Amino acid sequence: MKKKIVAILFVFVLMLTTFSNAYGIELLNVGIYETAYRLSKDNDINLPFINVFDKSATYDKTVKHSGITFGETTIDVEDKLEGVHAILTGDMVTIKGEVEHGVILANNVVIEGKISDDTIIIAQTVKITEKAIVERDILVIATDLAVLGTVKGNLIAVSTDAKVSGVIEQDLRIVTCTLNLENSTIKGKLEAEVDFEDVKQEIISMYPEAVVELNVKEDNSVNVVRIVLKGIKTVLVYTFIAAVITKKNKSVATKMSARFMENSTFGILSSAAVLTLAPLLLIVLTFAGVVGLGIVAWPVLIIFTAVILLALVTSQLIVGLFIYEVIKKKASKYRIPALAIIYTVLFALTQIPVIYSYAIVAISLVALGIVLTYIFKRNETSEFIDASEDKVVKIEEVKQDKEVEETVEQKDNSKKNKKK
Repeated sequence: MKKKIVAILFVFVLMLTTFSNAYGIELLNVGIYETAYRLSKDNDINLPFINVFDKSATYDKTVKHSGITFGETTIDVEDKLEGVHAILTGDMVTIKGEVEHGVILANNVVIEGKISDDTIIIAQTVKITEKAIVERDILVIATDLAVLGTVKGNLIAVSTDAKVSGVIEQDLRIVTCTLNLENSTIKGKLEAEVDFEDVKQEIISMYPEAVVELNVKEDNSVNVVRIVLKGIKTVLVYTFIAAVITKKNKSVATKMSARFMENSTFGILSSAAVLTLAPLLLIVLTFAGVVGLGIVAWPVLIIFTAVILLALVTSQLIVGLFIYEVIKKKASKYRIPALAIIYTVLFALTQIPVIYSYAIVAISLVALGIVLTYIFKRNETSEFIDASEDKVVKIEEVKQDKEVEETVEQKDNSKKNKKK
């Protein structure tokens, strides 16, 4: 993953360097550090930045610019980070100083200091200690959550296990299996979604006005009926759309399928790369827009997001069209039944408990590959359109006529040579 990040950063830096050299303007600081990093011992950060760390990193001086930080191990914030900061690491993030706006993705996050504006945290474990203060709203997605300090805004959380023994000055909205509210103070509304009846009753006993919903597992028979109804609806809609698209011989589906068949390696590799690096690209493009490159970054971000969403949302439709184009010669007489069977099989694959996740990933990967191939590749040969039997016969006849003409010319030339 680190090599991929470095490769993208290299391209991004090359683009910015070219721009800077052309106009004599410095736009971004980029640092790749292989040893332990401490800001007070290195140069000050005077521009928006991207830092990549192999070892531990410590921000022990005030940083007045927004930035993105990638790390392999621990990242400590001991002073103030102003602006918007994305911190991503495979280990631990500890905030002893202050972070203004933050997006933190880590294994473990410990907040001992202050978060002064809206922040998002995604981690395995998140702990907001007794001395910590969160001035605004905070969104947390974690396995284990412990809130012992003060949150002056709203706390919105999704966590397997949660403990709140601090002060929530506005609302607490949480989805969890277990919720411990001993010694907690919640001044706003409490809305919870829990898995067990005893947890629900315990919350209501402490906060009688709380709105607590219980996750009730549905009966299997009810769930099966719901899946079947959803499947019928999905198959009918996709079959109707595909029937309209494939009605003409020279359809978009034909061209897309042909290009993907001829460039399947490019399609799969580009699709895998885009899906793997999409979160990083979204962060980089957003950051580029914030630091003054919006004229380029925002249009690219919109188009990039639209292409991915279009491919993922319509992935079954696209893959179904591709499968039909592959078998069209044999199934053209039974076009609509064939399409219905294809979409039934695709839907069924995405519902089988053991393999559904793999099926969804595979279908999404192929669909995005088809779209990317259609956008970026052009065919050297015909695009299935000229592959009808009549046209093939005509092409063969033309070839035969040319061969006959060539043999006649060769014979005439040989006779002339003999006379001479």
